[in-house]
Amino acid sequence: CLALQDECGADVNIVLFCCWAGASGGVALDVDLLRRAVEMVAPWQGEVVGVLRTGRRRLKRGFDGIARDRTEALRSSIAAIEIEAEHAEQILLAEAFPIPRHAGNAPGQRAAAVAASLVAYLGNLETEVGVRQGGHLRTIVAACFPDLGENTTVRLIDEALEG
Repeated sequence: CLALQDECGADVNIVLFCCWAGASGGVALDVDLLRRAVEMVAPWQGEVVGVLRTGRRRLKRGFDGIARDRTEALRSSIAAIEIEAEHAEQILLAEAFPIPRHAGNAPGQRAAAVAASLVAYLGNLETEVGVRQGGHLRTIVAACFPDLGENTTVRLIDEALEG
């Protein structure tokens, strides 16, 4: 998730939303719903989460004249606040776009929904999904569905990319 964030500008919370929708409800999110979700959370992501992340990352390098233990303590505090801010975004997404649970869907069907949603989201970002990004998507789907096996995960991402 973090690699997609750093390489493509992906919002990790939208990536997790794609995973949640597919894994819990077997729902593949369409381009329109993803666009609306991104637009809804963009102010929060840009003005709160992104600002916290930038500050936390900047503190990692330290500051002349300020003891390293102080910048690290502050960095740790900001990381905790950043996680809370991301959690607020996740709740906003879950409440704004409720996903019905379909426990009867087979894991392969739910994984295919995750793969389709992730590819659609990256398409919204106008990101070319190359080998590296495809690998990140496979890793994410495999983490959601560890029992599927690598061959199935590769096939599902490849099919979503072709679709």
